[in-house]
Amino acid sequence: NVLITDANNCDVMAPVFIDDLASPLPEFNTFPDHRRYYEQLSDPIVFIDMTECYWQQVSTWDWDFGDGTFGSDSVTTHVYEEQGEFTVILTITTESNCVDTISHKVLIDEYDIFIPNAFTPGSSDDINNEFKAYGYGVVNYRMNIYTRWGERVFETEDFSQGWDGTHYLNGNDCIAGIYAYYIEVENIYGEVFKYENHIKLIR
Repeated sequence: NVLITDANNCDVMAPVFIDDLASPLPEFNTFPDHRRYYEQLSDPIVFIDMTECYWQQVSTWDWDFGDGTFGSDSVTTHVYEEQGEFTVILTITTESNCVDTISHKVLIDEYDIFIPNAFTPGSSDDINNEFKAYGYGVVNYRMNIYTRWGERVFETEDFSQGWDGTHYLNGNDCIAGIYAYYIEVENIYGEVFKYENHIKLIR
């Protein structure tokens, strides 16, 4: 309430309303938020500030990319040096010194697989005792092993399980020699790959 008194001692009182101004609504977009590791090495992820400021403007942008590195612009790019899920935090400061933050997740992953060409089951050094595929980014997996005459001696749908050189039906040792493998993989991107080749069993 404001009271005004003039020279004749006449008073006038009136209310004055002080309204709060809308605060900024921080926001940013990520293009894209899920990327293959090797792709983003040459084509970095783009981060764009989308803050709604209403009556004021953003004066500074502080990006925390979640991997120990930082940025400072309304539009910025970043390359991740390792795979994983990262929390990206944007802190905005306006010209009126309003400060706010927002965060989004970024997922960097990859699919890769390695299939050896020989193994030595039963060796005393406990090294290379089973035949299996190695890698990451695998969702579904199937492996079959066959003799040169087409007899199946091993099968699995467990990516962590390898063939120890025994027949999966009776447990007997398979003879040394060349075997054929068929491996089918569905990766994290929904892609299906089929691998067919030979493996040498050495005793």
